[in-house]
Amino acid sequence: MGTRETELEWKVLLHKNWLEDRLVWALNVNYELEFEKEADGSYERDAMFEWFTGFSYRFVRNWSGGLEFWNHHEFAEATVHEHSAYFVGPTIHFGGERWWATLGFLHQLPIGQAFSQDNKEFAAHDGYIFGDEHEKYYVRVRIGFNF
Repeated sequence: MGTRETELEWKVLLHKNWLEDRLVWALNVNYELEFEKEADGSYERDAMFEWFTGFSYRFVRNWSGGLEFWNHHEFAEATVHEHSAYFVGPTIHFGGERWWATLGFLHQLPIGQAFSQDNKEFAAHDGYIFGDEHEKYYVRVRIGFNF
């Protein structure tokens, strides 16, 4: 029998438009609480808190360019802060009438912190968080369809 996981997620999504919707600011705040049932019947609780913010500017019809910032935190037993990592990078967005796509490139900043002993073992001394937690670079593609 494998492990069983239950997750609860809370999200807050905010955005503000300026300059006749040419300049957009967005903030996404996410909190996730995870319960994983172990083989012995006990539960492991983990948590994650992260926030994204960014600006984009529509420079021609249907096309926007922007800058995004991401801060990610992991917690063991839902309360023990394991690490915090930071990322920043550019985005390009196409928004048509029926669909849209965003391509983003995020680079991990060398200001991350490892708090737990387990995380300190794989955290680089120059402020990067690696191991099985994060990569130095992320490329993200998001595609949506309007209904």
